[in-house]
Amino acid sequence: MGAAARDIMLAHAHGIDVRRRTEDVDFAVMVKDWPQFESLRNNLILGGEFSTRPGAAAHKLCHRKSGLPLDLVPFGGIERNDRTIAWPPDGGTVLGCLGMREAFAATQWVRLPECSPTRVPSIAALTILKIAAWEDRKLSLPGKDAPDLILYLRSYMDCNNIDRVGDLHPDLFDAVDYDHIEAGARLLARDMADLLDEPAIELLLKILAPEADERGTLLLAHQSRFDLEQARRLIEVVCDELTH
Repeated sequence: MGAAARDIMLAHAHGIDVRRRTEDVDFAVMVKDWPQFESLRNNLILGGEFSTRPGAAAHKLCHRKSGLPLDLVPFGGIERNDRTIAWPPDGGTVLGCLGMREAFAATQWVRLPECSPTRVPSIAALTILKIAAWEDRKLSLPGKDAPDLILYLRSYMDCNNIDRVGDLHPDLFDAVDYDHIEAGARLLARDMADLLDEPAIELLLKILAPEADERGTLLLAHQSRFDLEQARRLIEVVCDELTH
């Protein structure tokens, strides 16, 4: 998941410029409880290829050979009813898990160098995860998530989706004020909606709707570093599609 998955799905699969390369790798891991997650972490360290990172949280490791940071993001049986997890031992650190289960259900198998297969979320699932990540970190890490989120919206039509629109979503081509990028954002919103239940859609709208308001702060659009009005408009069309 995260930027490494973005690079695979946009840069390597479709030749889309992602502007910046990732400097770490995030892996989402489905676990039934916290002891299972702790066992996974300990075994990775005992195996000799990973080490802890001084001063970092327990889920942040380092690959010894390459020096590449590794973040393990658990989900599954440890999730609470509000789609969050609370890190032990005191539960003081809370992480949103909205989109994790949906992303796992929408993964695609890819083959990495040295023929290692792994699951990577679809672009629609990555977008859901990025919205949740932006909501969690928009103040603590401004500018980290918004550029990728708007990039997904801007690029989706060019991810081999033009023929699919013609076959399955011709209304997007029939719009009087047709815009190639906006049509892609609408398609992406529809694909996102197919992965989500109504409560999850409502959670996304709660995050995005204020960011589409011309009279609001436009924090997401500002942090994206794309054209401000285009970014706001793309957020607006996603909200339109998710509201239907």
